[in-house]
Parts: sequence; C-alpha cells; structure tokens
Amino acid sequence: MTQLCRTAQAVRTHLERVVLQEVGMTWTTYDVLLLVCARGVIEPPHIASLAGVARSTATAALATLTDRALVVRELHEHDQRRTVVRPTPAGAGLAEMLRRDIAAQLARMFAAAGMPRHDDFAVALASLARQADATGGHPVPGTGR
Repeated sequence: MTQLCRTAQAVRTHLERVVLQEVGMTWTTYDVLLLVCARGVIEPPHIASLAGVARSTATAALATLTDRALVVRELHEHDQRRTVVRPTPAGAGLAEMLRRDIAAQLARMFAAAGMPRHDDFAVALASLARQADATGGHPVPGTGR
C-alpha cells in the first residue's frame, strides 16, 4: 500500500514539473480548477471535501485562481450569506488544455513496456477510490485490517 501512495506522489510531482509548472500551477490548484469547471457552480467547502484537502488549502487555491481570473466568487443565488465559485471562460479553456496535456503525458508513461492498458489501470484505481470513499476510511470486511 505504501508503494501505491509513493507512486501516486511521484506521478503527481512529474505532472506538476512537466505540465503544470509551465502555467504556474500546482496539483492542488489544477485539481480545484477541474472541480469548479466540472461542477459549474460549487461552494468552497464542497471543493475542499471533494479535493480531499483542508478548507484553508482550498481557500488558498481559490485565491490564486481568482487572482488569475480563472474562477469568480459570487454570492449564492438563494442565500446571500454563502458564496459560490464559477469558472471563467479563461479558466474553462485552461482546464481543458491542461486535461489534454496531462492525458497525453500519462499516455506516454503508460506506453512503456510492461505497463497495463491506461484504461484498465484507471478503472482499477477509480474502483479502489470508490471503495475507500464508501467505507469512510474504515476497514473493508473480510480483509482482516
């Protein structure tokens, strides 16, 4: 299990260096931008929860994205005490470009000899993530852990 975490960090670091650094982003700012673009309208606490980061980390990422005019903060339509975040056209365009660049970089990594097909690996990882979310971090019955 430790190897899975190390591998995930190594891949994230590689993608930050090869793709995201060119546009001055970290993995966290990229992830937050993608979440905002995917949802269209989302509240900051929900972003933190979905990204799996502290609220302060999500707030810092949103500040960076707002300063770069990639997202905008607005008052909630029905509750003026709450705020929502929306992508700007520039933010949506950048997110799509980065998604393509990262997919291309991952495809190159998976093209190496002996690697499973990218789609098979992605399905396995998504299944693992759903299982972890469903158990809320508690042991899966039958695993003895």
